[in-house]
Amino acid sequence: MIQEKKKKVVKKINSDLKRSGSFSDEEASPVKETCDKRSKRKTTEAKTKESKSRKFGGAKPKDRSRRESAEYTNTDWWEKYGELAEKRKLLNLAIDRGEIWNGERDSIHWRTGFAEQWWKDEADGDGEWICSHQFADCCIADDFVDDYHGVLEIGHKEGFYTVMAGLDPYIVCDGTMHWEVYLVNEVTDQNEDTENLQPQCKKCNRHPSQKSKDDQGKGKFTPTEHKPCPASYKTGECDADKKISSSGGLIDV
Repeated sequence: MIQEKKKKVVKKINSDLKRSGSFSDEEASPVKETCDKRSKRKTTEAKTKESKSRKFGGAKPKDRSRRESAEYTNTDWWEKYGELAEKRKLLNLAIDRGEIWNGERDSIHWRTGFAEQWWKDEADGDGEWICSHQFADCCIADDFVDDYHGVLEIGHKEGFYTVMAGLDPYIVCDGTMHWEVYLVNEVTDQNEDTENLQPQCKKCNRHPSQKSKDDQGKGKFTPTEHKPCPASYKTGECDADKKISSSGGLIDV
C-alpha cells in the first residue's frame, strides 16, 4: 500500500514537471531515478554488511545451551559423577588433610629436615658423595662431588611401589561405606627407610632400568570400596579399623 502511494506521488510530480517543460520524454525521470538510487543503495549496504559478516564471522554457531551466570551448574557432570563425589566426600577430606594416601607417588614427600640429615649421614669422611648406580654412558657423578645439590638426589634401591607392597591396608568407615586405604604416615615411614636409600645422580635415577622398577605397582594403592558399613544398614556392628570424622581426621574404633 505504501509503495503504491509513493508511485502515485512520483508519477504526479513527474507529470507536473513534464508539463512545465523541465524535461522531455526521452529524459529519465529525475525523481524516480533519485528514489530508485536511494532504495537500491540501502539494499546494497545491507547485503554488503551481511556478506562481510559471513566472511569474517564464519559459519553460524550451532544452537546450544549457554551458561547463564558464573554460578552455572553442569547438570550433565553431576548426573554422571555427582553421586560418586558425594559418596567420597569424607574420604576426600581425609586425603586432603594428609591422613589417607591417594595412591600417587608424587603426593609423598620427605619430612622436614629428613633429607638434610640424610645427606650428612651419607657423606664420606671428606664430606663428599658419589652416584651409587654409575650406569654406563649415563652417569654424571661417577666421581666424588662435594655438592650433592647440583647433580645428586636421594634414590630408592628397591622401587617405591615395590616397597609400599610391604604395607598392610586399613579399613576405614565414613559412616555408610568401608574403604580399603593406606595411611600417609606409614607410607612416609616406608619412603624414608634409610636401608633402602642411596645417592643417585639425576640421570641414573631416571635410567630405564631404574624407572621400570619404580613404576611397578602404580595404581594399586588408591582407596577402594570395601563394603557398606553393617551398622549403617542395621545388619551388624561396624568392624572397620578406623572411622573418618566430620573434619577428615581418623579415629580408632
